[in-house]
Amino acid sequence: MTDKIYKKDLAERLAEEFDLTQQDAIAQTDFIFEQMINYLQKGCNVTITNFGNFSLKERNQKDKEGINYINFKMAKKIKEQINK
Repeated sequence: MTDKIYKKDLAERLAEEFDLTQQDAIAQTDFIFEQMINYLQKGCNVTITNFGNFSLKERNQKDKEGINYINFKMAKKIKEQINK
């Protein structure tokens, strides 16, 4: 396994696991990320149970005022699995 996982890698696993075409798996992966972005743009937090919470935060620095970033707080279950 490499030290980086790309969207394409996730789509490949999705295709293998659920017997999908690569094109369908990429479309489904894109859809999930697009929906997360849409909700964040609307000011909603995105919570994925047993994974974590995504929220949009505004960075208030002199030269980067008003620039938003995504804050991620991982779920307790993920913390425990990562720290085994």
